[in-house]
Amino acid sequence: METGPGVVAGAFDADRDGVISMAEWDRARAAAREQITAGMVARPAPATNLLAKPRDGRAFLLAAADGRAWRAACAGAPRRESPASWGALPG
Repeated sequence: METGPGVVAGAFDADRDGVISMAEWDRARAAAREQITAGMVARPAPATNLLAKPRDGRAFLLAAADGRAWRAACAGAPRRESPASWGALPG
């Protein structure tokens, strides 16, 4: 598929006179705006990650893996003490 300024201009030169009129230019701008807007809608917003001390005093753990990966990694490890026995983390 051929691309370039001439091909793009030809797509919006409705009367094929080789000149982009103001009306043709406005249609080209509207098409570009629609294309950009469609791309923005198609992409989900980036995830927002927050780290804060729980308001109710519970302890929290910062880890680089989700719970499933953590449980899988620790599945064969000997059990020492439970997190409940650790108490609240200072903070």
